[in-house]
Amino acid sequence: MTLAQVLTRYSEEISPQKRGSVSEVARLNAIMRRPIAFRTLATLTSADLSSYREARLKEVAPASVIRELNLISHAIDTARKDWGVYLPE
Repeated sequence: MTLAQVLTRYSEEISPQKRGSVSEVARLNAIMRRPIAFRTLATLTSADLSSYREARLKEVAPASVIRELNLISHAIDTARKDWGVYLPE
């Protein structure tokens, strides 16, 4: 399962229930256009996230990057805990 698949499901099932769903879905769509979205969860590393962070810091404010990273983290946690997606340790 790729990060894009997780983010797509998250945007369809979880985001609409939130108060700021419009901006969150827009943020998710922006993340899904990045190369990191095509990594599988099994091969996603902290180095990938660091590269993503550094690239985004050149484009947007640090607060925006923090929001995006928190969103990615929550989507992965939701996939693992609620949807039963297995992530190798």
